[in-house]
Amino acid sequence: MGVNFSVDVDNPLYTPLQHVGGWVYVIGGYDGIILFCNGQDTYLAFDRGCPYDCETNSKAIVQVQTNNITAKCPVCGTSYSLYSGTATGGPGSVALKQYQTSFDGTNLTVTN
Repeated sequence: MGVNFSVDVDNPLYTPLQHVGGWVYVIGGYDGIILFCNGQDTYLAFDRGCPYDCETNSKAIVQVQTNNITAKCPVCGTSYSLYSGTATGGPGSVALKQYQTSFDGTNLTVTN
């Protein structure tokens, strides 16, 4: 599935992206994408489909945890770092699918 969209980080819907550690869910990818600000004007985009379970279980959609730095699959329990997408605990060992990002000072563009 192709991913190619832009968001204006000044739009109130995306205010969390104006701060390091801020994140939002957006539509796209397998069953949503997590946009994450991992540094000043630096962003990452990860597919929410758990690479361990999503092909066999449609409920394997990672959710950002209350610490705002990890996402966890509610099915298998694998945790992933939002700073890298790598698996940090649980049975999964494959990183979250990451999309390419570019930022022009206002618009964050996400593509695959």
